[in-house]
Amino acid sequence: MNPHLIIRLPEYPNQPVHWQLWPVSNTAAVGDSSGQLSAIEQLSDLNQQFGDTPTIILVPAAQITVHSVEISGKVNQTVLQSLPWRLEDEFSEDVDNLHFTVLNKEKVENEDSEEEHTRLDIAVVSDTQMTIWQHWLKQGNIVSKKWLPDALTLPWKKDTCSLLKLNNNVLIKNGPYQFGHCDPSWLDLYLDSLNSNTEGLTANALNPVCNDKVQSPKKEIEQPLTLMASEAVANKTNLLQGKWKQASPWIQKIKPWRSAAILLLATLIVAGGQSLVKTIKLEQEAQNLQAEAKAIYHKLFPGERIQVVRSQMRQKLAALQGSGESDNGFLDTMAGLQPLFTVFPELKPISLSYENNRNTLRIEAAAKDFETFTRFRDLSGEKLSDDFSVSVDAVERNGEDQVTGVLIISGKSA
Repeated sequence: MNPHLIIRLPEYPNQPVHWQLWPVSNTAAVGDSSGQLSAIEQLSDLNQQFGDTPTIILVPAAQITVHSVEISGKVNQTVLQSLPWRLEDEFSEDVDNLHFTVLNKEKVENEDSEEEHTRLDIAVVSDTQMTIWQHWLKQGNIVSKKWLPDALTLPWKKDTCSLLKLNNNVLIKNGPYQFGHCDPSWLDLYLDSLNSNTEGLTANALNPVCNDKVQSPKKEIEQPLTLMASEAVANKTNLLQGKWKQASPWIQKIKPWRSAAILLLATLIVAGGQSLVKTIKLEQEAQNLQAEAKAIYHKLFPGERIQVVRSQMRQKLAALQGSGESDNGFLDTMAGLQPLFTVFPELKPISLSYENNRNTLRIEAAAKDFETFTRFRDLSGEKLSDDFSVSVDAVERNGEDQVTGVLIISGKSA
């Protein structure tokens, strides 16, 4: 078992603070495993001595009241939130100023109803007192995620009542989740009240208590927390519930940086948004370019199905280059036609196709009039070498300002 530091807070700041390291090491000296501080102001000494040892805080039962309530039906979060108002008549102060902790839930039988019933054992303490305890611990740099009523950690057996005298007060535990306290002068009345509700209840004191109704040892124990430590570690109850639940220490450390973190997060969101917009814009441009590439491919090679336009275009270019001979092939043909097309900038190619086996290039083009096509054909004899012949086919007018036709340019082998 990993060691735990157990600290029992007093009722008042000037009373002793008991502490216990549990389990006790066989090699540790007595003064190294338990002791007491003279006042709350010395809590920082424990922090310096034990550092990051998990700490359990025992708070005085004198500041806590215990109540039981029976709930019909299932106990859900809504029911738990309604507990203050179910018990409102038992308090003289506003329940909004009280902290309610469910210690235990237990199924019970109800003879008057077949509906499921649950008994809740509840500890109640004022928010003001919780704030005082929290302030004491903060001043001593003590961090704890588990608080328990001190009397709840007393050893207990069925049909018995366990008592422990501590700081001129008697702690009493008379059930798994039933506990209380009283001044020694009122112990008789307290025990009579318990016996009226439970017959044959035996009162056992853990240290000497001067009362004839109590069985108590003659020898005083040196450190009372040694009797409570085991139960304090094993008990799953915790007063730190709801709004008093402790946040992790690392969360407490980053709280001062929360504003900066929020600003950084906002900056990242804005930057991420801008990056997203830019990405969407680039994707849209890529889609537009892809559409344009497909349109050009359809014009060059009408009727062919497009799957991957880049790959298909590369295949077409490879085919158009022919077998690689310098005097046959699409590239040589285009290079030879360049001087003629320079003279006719008004002749706009629309589409072209090349038959490699016949070394023939067909160009669908547009011009303003029929004469442009005629002059292109006639001038080809002067501008082109004897390796090419040019003919014109399917010339027709498409509107008032445009004439289209097909130029057939055959190579030497044609």
